[in-house]
Amino acid sequence: MLAVIVLFLLGAGDQVRVNWLAPPACVPVPEYSTADFTAILGGDKPTPTDEAFRDCPLEAYDSQQRTAILKSLARSHDERTHPSDMFTDSGGSCPGYDWKRGQVRVACRSAKLTWLAGSSRWVLTWRNLLLPSPKYASASMDELQLAILAPDGAHIYRHDMRIGVSVEGTQRRGHAISLEGPVGERNWRVALYVGILPQLDEQSASEQIAFIAWKDPRFSTSISKHPHSNTAIAYEGVPLGSLPAAARTSSLGEIVLAVDRRCHPGARFLDATGEFFLNKPEESRLRFE
Repeated sequence: MLAVIVLFLLGAGDQVRVNWLAPPACVPVPEYSTADFTAILGGDKPTPTDEAFRDCPLEAYDSQQRTAILKSLARSHDERTHPSDMFTDSGGSCPGYDWKRGQVRVACRSAKLTWLAGSSRWVLTWRNLLLPSPKYASASMDELQLAILAPDGAHIYRHDMRIGVSVEGTQRRGHAISLEGPVGERNWRVALYVGILPQLDEQSASEQIAFIAWKDPRFSTSISKHPHSNTAIAYEGVPLGSLPAAARTSSLGEIVLAVDRRCHPGARFLDATGEFFLNKPEESRLRFE
């Protein structure tokens, strides 16, 4: 019989409660301490990404707020460098771009420099980009700006819509852009400045628009426009609370799997392809960041 599990994190250092939907009458509702899942929740050992961004002021914000702050930063810089142009918001009517500079539709997308344990490299990934394509009429932007969240600040590029773009794209989900650092290079600065940014600076027609360090007052201005949301305040300090949605979903799935293993110690666990699940939750979580 297939059981569905709903899992809630109740608070920092609190309990993990697992509710079974329509459980057998004889099955009690289990409760565990978050200490039981330190390997999945991260425990006391920070990831390379955590270490690199320890002093980043945006780490106190959730992923949606970080995106909004970086877009605000890029928009403000665009306005300062084009003082004679009229700027208008997309108004949410078109998901493909964020503002217009005159008649130019500008889309701004952000990504955080992230260490992937599975491939042992630093990466930048942007998804769901509706780029111009001869296969379908999906393009709703004329200019793509990429805001790179790095440990030393924000790097803003005007992308050429070619370098790093996935070969295949769909009209519904668009394309992805992926820029990868050297395999085995754990130093984020070397990976970024020697391995990743040169792909934009030297191997493409992309152009760096700005670099804005964390101590730049422009950051304080952008942050002030986006105070913490009620959700962010409620989940402050909660394990997984600051992770991107995909990473949090992956981690919750790992916890559910761990609980299922405890409830069925003699069972074999296979994934959808029939392969055995690897007991490496930290790698499984990180590859989705």
